[in-house]
Amino acid sequence: MPKISVEIPVTWGTHLGEVLEALRVQTFQDFEVCAASSLGDDQHRDLLNSFGAKFTSSGPNILEKRFRAHQLSGGEYSLLLDETRVPHRTLLETLAAHDDDLVIIGEGEAGNGFWERAAHLDKLLIQRCPEVDFAKGYVMPRYFRGALLTRAFENVRKKLGDEKFGRVLMEDHQLISYEASLLSNRVAIINDILIVHYGDRTLREIVRKYHRYGHHHKVLKGTPYEFMLSPWKRRRRTCGDFSLNWPQRVQLSLLYAARGVPFALGYYVW
Repeated sequence: MPKISVEIPVTWGTHLGEVLEALRVQTFQDFEVCAASSLGDDQHRDLLNSFGAKFTSSGPNILEKRFRAHQLSGGEYSLLLDETRVPHRTLLETLAAHDDDLVIIGEGEAGNGFWERAAHLDKLLIQRCPEVDFAKGYVMPRYFRGALLTRAFENVRKKLGDEKFGRVLMEDHQLISYEASLLSNRVAIINDILIVHYGDRTLREIVRKYHRYGHHHKVLKGTPYEFMLSPWKRRRRTCGDFSLNWPQRVQLSLLYAARGVPFALGYYVW
């Protein structure tokens, strides 16, 4: 049994090679890679094969992909990565030293454009002033004890039913983390930035993504997770350890508007 199963849902595959290469050079090597992909091309299958990854096919939405990848895993712990999140070479070594059930990991943005800098600032705010309430959906663990994650998936699937389970697009991590937190409160936080994220680079990308998120968010209506639908749950709060100057406040306000307006239109209008 490997110590860690690295579980990756694949939708586009744009940065998959970089993620796998970053895993290959980790300072801790007792791990396996498990992936679930909605891509039908042989190129990404060959890439996963070349890194010795386990992989399977899945439907298009990310909760199902995470579940299918986890079904392949045999590790004591599971690390939920994405094809857009590249781990620092010491990430697995750092995680292997933890015996907590859930670990929140510091993240940063890869680019240096306006929107990427704003997203990086948002991540810093979240990490420096964390509210460990996984129902809110923005401070979440990526490292889980494997057996605990299995039970969390089972509970989400039971509460949603198979049809809605396969339709969840953006709430995947939130639902898994929330259910895991009901089973254990042994949570650790790593503030060091050990994952770099390739996020949205343009306003157009942000608007399209969050409009789609808002439209699909309605899948939680009529489920035991309907209480998560309130947009107010996602409000960030500053704290004494992390103050913002006015240009940073303006930058964050623009980011939240760029995300929030299309999200609300997708959820409430069309």
